[in-house]
Amino acid sequence: MPHHTIMVIDDHPLLRYGFQMLLQPDYALTIMHEPTDNAALFAYIHQHVPRMIILDINIHAFSGIDFIKKLRHKRVPSYILVFSQSQERNDIYAAIDAGADGYILKNCDIDYLEDQIKNAFQGEKIFSESVCKILQEREHFHDPITYLTRRESDVLKELACGMKNKEIARALYISEETVKVHIRNILKKLNVSTRLAASLLYLKHRLPR
Repeated sequence: MPHHTIMVIDDHPLLRYGFQMLLQPDYALTIMHEPTDNAALFAYIHQHVPRMIILDINIHAFSGIDFIKKLRHKRVPSYILVFSQSQERNDIYAAIDAGADGYILKNCDIDYLEDQIKNAFQGEKIFSESVCKILQEREHFHDPITYLTRRESDVLKELACGMKNKEIARALYISEETVKVHIRNILKKLNVSTRLAASLLYLKHRLPR
């Protein structure tokens, strides 16, 4: 059996098949479908301790960010590589802050991905070029919006457009009460006391489209 073991967690069949074709000849590979039993998944990881875990952070009914946090809290030593199509600052920052070792975008070519995985096994932190730029910008530019969850960012975006609570609820398919809860959390996280102040912060630190 190859020395390096890799676990892939993703809900797209074609992507799982692609990883199998790319990595199976050189690595011991475990392919996981969409996670339905986190307890069983953690038990498997603790038993086998793969050298690398490759996962998407945006899988239906599965929080990749929370999963990474739990892995690190349990001191799982695996190299954690996020493989995602998301280029949103919030997702990138959250993944790295949670404990991910690398972040590669799904639009990369196969040779690049294969080379980066080899680099990861040499102990390198691996990032797509655009992700690396976003992380470098973070060192020089404090963006308070990145402390918000994706849903809070969605609410704040609509708030900055002048929408009322009822309009935000309708636009995001959530209840008015949920909108109010999100706004309270937004004000607390941004350390402001009014909706206007939060809106101005959003306009100043606008998230990329």
